[in-house]
Amino acid sequence: MELPSTGTWLRLVLLAAGAIASTVLLLRTQPPAVDPVRARLSLAYYLDEAELTGTGPDGETIYRVRTARASHVVEDDSIAMTDVEMIYTPESPAGWNLNATQGRIPADANIIELRGTVVVTPGTNNTAATTITTDQLDVDPATRQARTKQPVVLDYEGQIVNAVGMEADLKRNRVKLLSDVNGEFTPVVE
Repeated sequence: MELPSTGTWLRLVLLAAGAIASTVLLLRTQPPAVDPVRARLSLAYYLDEAELTGTGPDGETIYRVRTARASHVVEDDSIAMTDVEMIYTPESPAGWNLNATQGRIPADANIIELRGTVVVTPGTNNTAATTITTDQLDVDPATRQARTKQPVVLDYEGQIVNAVGMEADLKRNRVKLLSDVNGEFTPVVE
């Protein structure tokens, strides 16, 4: 048996090198394999003319939240609301009505955030003559506490007090103005 010539060996080596180089080049130019990703199904909802009712341990109604539209926000799992009316203790003499252009119930908090023009007025059975206006109010339905760090206008029987920040206890009809409190009271002459 005769061994191949040096030229034949050289041709075989060059042919093998060309095959390896073309394979490497082909692998580099192909797009990487992509794992198929299944689309996530995001469940979202909206309700027109919705009403939420909160009750106490005895089953008695503590508050009602009415909204023109409530919608589930998938990104943060919150509930966004428009044209919000919150009625606290509707059957109680110390009831309050809270109205706002927008509202939000965060997924991870037990508060209702009211935004836009927020107006707090006495309920139909409440004898208080106080109206509170602000741009933002966070309400804890369980404790009936309301807070804001924003400017507040308090109208008490026509007497106006301006402040920045407020804490209100809607159950006990108490309001604490936090800073920059100013106003003028005109005595009532009988």
